[in-house]
Amino acid sequence: NGKFETLYNANYTYVNEPLARHYGINGVSGNQFVRVATTNRGGILANGGFMSRWADAIEPSPIRRAVRVRGRMLCQDVQDPPANVGIGREQLLEIHKAELANPMTTNKRRFELVTSLETCKTCHEYIINPLGFGLEDFDSVGNPRTIDTKGNTVNAAGTLYAPQAWSNSFASTAYPFVGAKALGDTLATLPTAQRCLPQNLFRYSTGIGVEDGWQQHGDYVLVDDAEIKAYACDVQDLKHTMMEQSPRKMLEQLGTLDTVRYRKAWARPSNM
Repeated sequence: NGKFETLYNANYTYVNEPLARHYGINGVSGNQFVRVATTNRGGILANGGFMSRWADAIEPSPIRRAVRVRGRMLCQDVQDPPANVGIGREQLLEIHKAELANPMTTNKRRFELVTSLETCKTCHEYIINPLGFGLEDFDSVGNPRTIDTKGNTVNAAGTLYAPQAWSNSFASTAYPFVGAKALGDTLATLPTAQRCLPQNLFRYSTGIGVEDGWQQHGDYVLVDDAEIKAYACDVQDLKHTMMEQSPRKMLEQLGTLDTVRYRKAWARPSNM
């Protein structure tokens, strides 16, 4: 009977003894998972699984974390890097070798340097970097941190730009935050995030998205406008049920949709 908001802003988590030991939580014994109150983690964002999965071996990866939040929590896919970007980054690494080797250079500064190419700024300046930098308060194994691996103070100030829709005027829709918990509080209130959850579950259940095309058996097929509208209406209905009642009720409704039960045979023109 929980609400959508608690998926992001919960002030509790579930741990067994080994996980509690890793998290630094006392008073938990055995392999049974129990609910414990927390102040610095909770929800599907501020947890060890997400933060460690989207990190590098030693330091967090603000890029990977930001792209994952965009793609899976806001349903905003970030375009692939431009061709030959690796060559430019190798040159940047050489140019900034001394600063990168300096123990005072933070993880945030390192990523600022290696994404400073003009070809990188299209995505990194607003879409990726400011969002990822706000998740620097979790280390590479998913624990909260205030000091990085070099002993520098972590600055987890970030900004979520354009969460509602892509726009050429990113700064006009800016949501500043500090740390993963604060970002979770923001995501809990955003209609884009609210719609993204049923959209992802609909795709998971049917194998079909509500966008203008998708990959199917390796062949790209175009989707008829009527089909897109039908799926989009289903997702909107699921979102309404989730917000007015609960995510559980939404899941129950998902299994009864005609598009799930009967899978209408829409005509699909292929480009093959």
